[in-house]
Amino acid sequence: MIVKSEGKELPDRVFEEAGALAAYYSKGRNSEKVEVDYLQRRGLKKVTGGAPGFVIYHSNYSLMAVPRLELKEADG
Repeated sequence: MIVKSEGKELPDRVFEEAGALAAYYSKGRNSEKVEVDYLQRRGLKKVTGGAPGFVIYHSNYSLMAVPRLELKEADG
């Protein structure tokens, strides 16, 4: 999943909701919580000669997400 920030700082809620969606669409969908890694695009690298979609990454962060498809309404 890609979240475009246009160089701006993203609120924590964006990470939580993106993590929940990523967890929902993962093999861990039926788990209570799923560990989701996230990083900035510059930390992602395509492997030369690798299979389509195969990448390596560094400088990543992790969060624990509850798999869910529905998103909460914004406050305000």
